[in-house]
Amino acid sequence: MIEFLTLVAVAIALTFVPVINTPLKIIETFFHEFSHGLAAIVTFGKIHDIKINIDGSGVCTTSGGSRHLILVSGYLGAACFGYLIYYIAVQLQTNQAETFLYSMLIMFIFVILMWVRSITTLLCMLMIITIFYFPLKHELYQYTSLYLKFIGIYVCLSAIKSPLNLIDGKDIGDGADLFKITLIPEGVWIIGWVSFAAYCLYNIYLLNMGYLPFGFLHG
Repeated sequence: MIEFLTLVAVAIALTFVPVINTPLKIIETFFHEFSHGLAAIVTFGKIHDIKINIDGSGVCTTSGGSRHLILVSGYLGAACFGYLIYYIAVQLQTNQAETFLYSMLIMFIFVILMWVRSITTLLCMLMIITIFYFPLKHELYQYTSLYLKFIGIYVCLSAIKSPLNLIDGKDIGDGADLFKITLIPEGVWIIGWVSFAAYCLYNIYLLNMGYLPFGFLHG
């Protein structure tokens, strides 16, 4: 419990520290944009390119597929990735850590080869690769679980905070686009995204209490 609360406190504090939090913001942005792309692929659309900027903004250009699901999936996907990273960190043994981290690196490299078209995005992706490669140093294996837990919590917290940025009076963003095609107010989508991300963070808390998702107790 103390570890969980400490990681949450540090993650929250870092959201207010410019420059230092830039790599973490870029990670959350990647998972957000990549989730848009995954939604396009699973609904038989395609990704044209993924762009990530140093300021933490980004865009995934797609065609085909379900426009509704693609728009919804950015914030939902980021929260899911945050939870997944934390869940894997909890389950990690030393030999499993290497497998998971290399799998993540392969995914990042695949994204670069397939959908990265700008130098800025390439630099951002290389930054992400460095962050996930760093704990592969054998002398740091004992810290890998804690390292990944922190990343998972930060991504989840960002997935809670990011939709709130849409409350800006501007008619742009995923919520505004969803309103145009569903007539469901942007505020409803924002509440849904924030609630889902908060639920993911709650499940992270449950992991620390010895529970798996859906209330199953693990041994």
